[in-house]
Amino acid sequence: MPNKYPFGVQYLSESWLEAADKALGGMDVGTPERLAVSYEVTGAPQGKVKYALIAESGSVSLNPGVVSDPDATMTLDYDTAAEITRGEISPQAAFMQGRLKLGGDVLVLIDRARDLASIGDALAGLRSETEF
Repeated sequence: MPNKYPFGVQYLSESWLEAADKALGGMDVGTPERLAVSYEVTGAPQGKVKYALIAESGSVSLNPGVVSDPDATMTLDYDTAAEITRGEISPQAAFMQGRLKLGGDVLVLIDRARDLASIGDALAGLRSETEF
């Protein structure tokens, strides 16, 4: 399969966020319950990056900026986010090491862990074309 981004796409850039949203566009998590997770990544080349992952009515989207009333929040630095995205460390390990801070209803993350894992799997194609 040819590379969609012949020069790569910078992780967490506007282009990357758009590509991630597109990659998730056809995904069905199978459960209609809403899940909104707000992310804040500090120290990115673009500065602080905020985005939200929203699973609603079975579909998934990734939106730049903030979402009102997220179920949970994740705050982490760019290096940790990149390591998680590359599959070098799990979010759970990053949390245990104090590199990932959680807020909101953490239990919803546990209850929806399978959905969140499948979302990460859907980004595998983009991961291979991402510049960190």
